[in-house]
Amino acid sequence: MQTTHSFVQRIAAIIAILNNFLLIILIKFKSHRKVGKYKYLMIYISIFEILYAVIDAFAAPTIFTKDSMFVVVVYADQELVPFYFMETSVNLFCVFYGISMAIFAIHFIYRFLVVSENNIVKKHNGKLIFGMLLFPILFGIIWFWVVNFFLAPFDKADDYLRKNRLENMGLNISDVAYAGAYFWPIGVDGHHHPHWKTFIGVFIMIRSNMQRISSVQTKGFTMQRIRSGSRNCGCIGDGFEWNHISAVGKYKYLMIYISIFEILYAVIDAFAAPTIFTKDSMFVVVVYADQELVPFYFMETSVNLFCVFYGISMAIFAIHFIYRFLVVSENNIVKKHNEKLIFGMLLFPILFGIFWFWVVNFFLAPFDKADDYLRSLVGIMIMFVAIQISAVIGVLSNILLVILIITKSPKTLGSYKILMIYISCFEILYSILDALIVPKMFSQNSGALIFVFAKEALLPKSFLLPANVLYCTFFGSSMALFAVHFIYRYLAVTGSNLIKYHNGKVIIFLLLFPLSFGFFWYLLSHFTLGPFEEGDLFVRKYYLVDHDIQLSEIYYVGYYFYPEDAYGNTSMNWKCIVGCAIETSFINLSFGIIFYYGYKCYRHTKSGNKKFTNSSSHISLQTQLFYALVFQTVIPVFLMHIPSTISISTAFSNISFESLSQWLACTISLYPALDPLPNFFIIKSYRLAILGFFKRVADFIVCRKTNTTNIIMVQTRNELFMSNASRTVMT
Repeated sequence: MQTTHSFVQRIAAIIAILNNFLLIILIKFKSHRKVGKYKYLMIYISIFEILYAVIDAFAAPTIFTKDSMFVVVVYADQELVPFYFMETSVNLFCVFYGISMAIFAIHFIYRFLVVSENNIVKKHNGKLIFGMLLFPILFGIIWFWVVNFFLAPFDKADDYLRKNRLENMGLNISDVAYAGAYFWPIGVDGHHHPHWKTFIGVFIMIRSNMQRISSVQTKGFTMQRIRSGSRNCGCIGDGFEWNHISAVGKYKYLMIYISIFEILYAVIDAFAAPTIFTKDSMFVVVVYADQELVPFYFMETSVNLFCVFYGISMAIFAIHFIYRFLVVSENNIVKKHNEKLIFGMLLFPILFGIFWFWVVNFFLAPFDKADDYLRSLVGIMIMFVAIQISAVIGVLSNILLVILIITKSPKTLGSYKILMIYISCFEILYSILDALIVPKMFSQNSGALIFVFAKEALLPKSFLLPANVLYCTFFGSSMALFAVHFIYRYLAVTGSNLIKYHNGKVIIFLLLFPLSFGFFWYLLSHFTLGPFEEGDLFVRKYYLVDHDIQLSEIYYVGYYFYPEDAYGNTSMNWKCIVGCAIETSFINLSFGIIFYYGYKCYRHTKSGNKKFTNSSSHISLQTQLFYALVFQTVIPVFLMHIPSTISISTAFSNISFESLSQWLACTISLYPALDPLPNFFIIKSYRLAILGFFKRVADFIVCRKTNTTNIIMVQTRNELFMSNASRTVMT
């Protein structure tokens, strides 16, 4: 394998040398006279690549990587240079690798200076070329020092390479030369420890290369802009210059947005007073009860919010840069869809923060090995707070949607707003129930259960089991609710006679269908998924032994397909299997209705069927309602149904997937909070109402004094005009 590898390297090196020699000849004798001194840089890069190919051919280096080791290795029996030159050849190979981007960087810098007609090229071209030729050499000297000091061989790396590579090849460490990274060497205690010299060396290399790549991208992009003639950096439209205060336009909302964000960040920082604790491989944000100015039960939330605001900060600046780019490039999105753009940019950091909140709570939460006591206390508190916050957001966002439906809906919306309010009320109740019982998912082998803990729930113990079953019922009814929406949307866009002559009866039927569906689901879950003797044994064996809690404190429902009795005998739980099959059929029925009527509705909406109306505004409204409904449906599909299907399927296959179950508890709580958002963003009347509210707030904060001054100036000018007019008349 080594022989084949070195043979391929040397063939490639010969081709590279010939190609670059040919390029040098063409540059020297066939270059356009206007190329000027740039041909020296072109020849420079060709010479560099010839030398790189020569080193590669003579040393024939290979890359070896395993676990935390990544090294370049040269074997004595493969290279064509003297034995004492092995280490130097490895170092030169690494140095040439590092220099490559620096050489391209100076090319892009020179190209930028030329196309921008910079005076440096005109007046100091010789010095500029000399400096650019010298820069990669100096860069290579630094890289050579980094390789020899930070990434040089050391004893633990020798031992690891010998055991994992050389012994299998019948070689000794003296038969090779290598350089590279070994991040986590094994110490005398048998544990991995960080090798800080390696970390520092790799950081320097990555940072320097990223700087070179950044130079290439920046100068290349700017050069393209100059070549394409995009030199206009003014604000779009209305003939405003940058120094005109009116040119700020709607960008002031983004400016206010970032200021409000920083005020909230400062408030959280002041009240929570978080500190950073780091030791070995731990890096955590800590809030102390005797230091913060908020109640004890809000400690976990303050830590999470602090981390979330940290994560959002760059997202907020990102949308600013995106908007600034769209403005200076005079993009049509700003001209034609400015309000939608602003709304989307205001919404993006919020969605980003929700995602960051989930990451912090799921991936960075306390765990068993950190501290058993904190796991049982703090871990539960984090889950509790996460569900409570999601519930509050869900209730508030759906209440806002109900208000918008009642007050800001177009008149042509008709009775459909009853169904829209219906689904919002459903999600409000779902959020409240989620907050009251704080459910948790647990899966092991063939069991997938929903737990409610008496200590965490906010309901009496006698209500906890029915509430848990009701929680399952809300889960099952969600798709039925969307199914009736798609049915009504189809009837509306096709101008069905049912809507024209029996609208009230249709609405009543569509309201009753999910209720009947949910009632049957509740009975089915109660009789097929409720607690039973083998289920109690399962909970004791796989959950209670690791947690300080009694079975009497847990109320559970769920699937346990292959229960074990007290003697370890396994049997089929046919009652559970039948219940699962019926519930799956119900879900599939709902999805079938959604896909069937959704597709037919889409066809009619796209074709712009005008047999029932000639109004383009009516067609536009129907399109908005349809797409809002589609996105509303997609949210629970991805947050609830796909993860739950995977969890139940793995349980049926007798496979444990506990991490997915924990994730499912978080995503279900997010569903009512996120589901109203498509209506806010897609339906125009609701979007304008929200933007109008933010505009009034912004005008109140920023523009009130300016508006008053403008009014006074206008009044003064009017009085002066009337005075002059009176004098003219008198004359």
